[in-house]
Amino acid sequence: VSNCGFPCGVEMTDFCHYLEVAPTGWNTGNDPSVTWAQSSPINYQSADLPEFGAWTGGVGFGAFMTKQVIDQGNTTPASSAAAMAASYSKTNSGVTYSDWFLPTQSEFRELCFNSGSIGSTWPSMGDYWTSTTIVAGNGRYYVSSYARPRCAISGAPKTNAKYVRPVRAF
Repeated sequence: VSNCGFPCGVEMTDFCHYLEVAPTGWNTGNDPSVTWAQSSPINYQSADLPEFGAWTGGVGFGAFMTKQVIDQGNTTPASSAAAMAASYSKTNSGVTYSDWFLPTQSEFRELCFNSGSIGSTWPSMGDYWTSTTIVAGNGRYYVSSYARPRCAISGAPKTNAKYVRPVRAF
């Protein structure tokens, strides 16, 4: 997505130039739909991220924010969007890539704006979770790809189920 580069990675100490979205069928079928946060064994669906509260989540922060969500206790891929995205891995030419994450709203929007070059690997409709958080109403931002090419951003409670599509930065 970017040829200028941006800070990235779990610790924000790497420098990346591109975003890659997982291919269609990454989860052996249609994109799965899960809640933003898990409700069991501990309910995190009304909790804010302890260190950050409101966070806008720019380009490059997806891996960092995904780790914050998982470190909070959202570790079950079947019921946490961040854990599901982070659990994905892909092997290409003998190299396994396991650095996938739930994109921030800015990363998702960049991918939406560049959907023409991404082609069939990007979803054509549905609401997708991002790792971006908001405090008001315990909602969490997601992007509605129904609104393409605008890639509208909206909020929803963490109890809502939305689609997940992993991304990686390199």
